[in-house]
Amino acid sequence: MATGAETDGTLKAVLVEERQTVRLGQPVARVDLARTSLREREAALDRWSLARLRLVAGMATSLDTVTAQSALAQTEESEIRARYDYYLAAARRAHARGDVMLFFEE
Repeated sequence: MATGAETDGTLKAVLVEERQTVRLGQPVARVDLARTSLREREAALDRWSLARLRLVAGMATSLDTVTAQSALAQTEESEIRARYDYYLAAARRAHARGDVMLFFEE
């Protein structure tokens, strides 16, 4: 049978893990957005390619091409940020659970 001190310790450990999980919710949600941003990245890449073709054909200005390239760069940055947030959240979760060997298994 557990003593009051053991129960308090277990309760505190559960609360700490729950807090860690709640903190991880936002970055993990960003990964879901990253899946959507993959489609956005492909669309931005298509717009940039079309802008370059229009520029070569004389149907667009270099500003159009630079604007499309800037949109592509912003989309790629969002994707990179989402991946970073995911790995940071995974590392924090592993640390909170004490299973950091997860990162060495691959």
